[in-house]
Amino acid sequence: MKRIFADLLFILFIFNILVNAQNSVSASPKNKSAKNTSKLTLKVDTTVEYLGPKVDLNKYSYSESLYFRIPELGSLKTREAYQGMAIYGDYMFSLHNKGICTVIDLKNRKILSEFNLACYATTNHANVASFGREFYNPQDEFPLLYVSQVYREKVNNMKDVCYVERVTKNSSELVQTINYKDEKGTFGYALQWVVDVKNGYLYGFGNTISNAVEGNRHRITKFKLPALSDNDSNKMVTLTEADVIESYTLEDYYNGREKLLVGQGLLICNGKLFLPTGIGDATRPASLWIVDLDSRRINSVIDLSYIKKEPEDCDVYQGSLIMQCNGGDVYKFTF
Repeated sequence: MKRIFADLLFILFIFNILVNAQNSVSASPKNKSAKNTSKLTLKVDTTVEYLGPKVDLNKYSYSESLYFRIPELGSLKTREAYQGMAIYGDYMFSLHNKGICTVIDLKNRKILSEFNLACYATTNHANVASFGREFYNPQDEFPLLYVSQVYREKVNNMKDVCYVERVTKNSSELVQTINYKDEKGTFGYALQWVVDVKNGYLYGFGNTISNAVEGNRHRITKFKLPALSDNDSNKMVTLTEADVIESYTLEDYYNGREKLLVGQGLLICNGKLFLPTGIGDATRPASLWIVDLDSRRINSVIDLSYIKKEPEDCDVYQGSLIMQCNGGDVYKFTF
């Protein structure tokens, strides 16, 4: 009986040691998850397989807020959907379908004007906008504005051209049209354009087939940014395969779980390509992709599924990323 009692005491002694050890490990700072105060969730899957070099998905530290709503700044005549957007100085050029432009004073939060761009047309979706580096006249307030047409059919035997506009705060002039003669059919629907201002390049981005089609990939093609002096007599510049500096698809280097379903706007800043994507519904949630153009790696896929509207286009203002959504909601991201 004494032997049994001694054995029981020994078992209880060992049990207490194990419980205390477990409590010690659980309380260890090394095993505590850091509190995430961000509203956004960066999804990182360490089990994915890669077709090319392994992608280093780095977490960003950032905050997000609803910056303002354009309809609350003043009344607009147009009922066309919000599309491309670009910022220069304190002025935001908010584009709508067909090529309607609203100029917003960001410093004073007010709408200055609303007018049709010179490239206005029912065949112009005005899907992406970005300011370039060349000024039509050294005295101009704004550099040239590059507008992506994005249309399902050819117009004047050209498809998905880039319109180049000389803009003021209340008017514009079409000074160049850039067309890529895609003889090999490397792009499907649709080719969009964005300027790398720092390095002087023009990038094309788009589907190889179309959204949500089996086998579709997302192509990036790099060109030297055409100058106005490259225009022909019709203010046209035609790019061909001979002008391509590099061309690849995101899927050549990334085969992760996150899927880019519907490409929207484009921005190049500090060697990174920012891609707002999605529709904002349950099957095509909004997200923000960040691609390192030098290494061709995807740095991050940021979940924006709580935004229930299309993220349309983005640009930088006072060190923060500004993103325009359909409906006129404008979000601010500080990285």
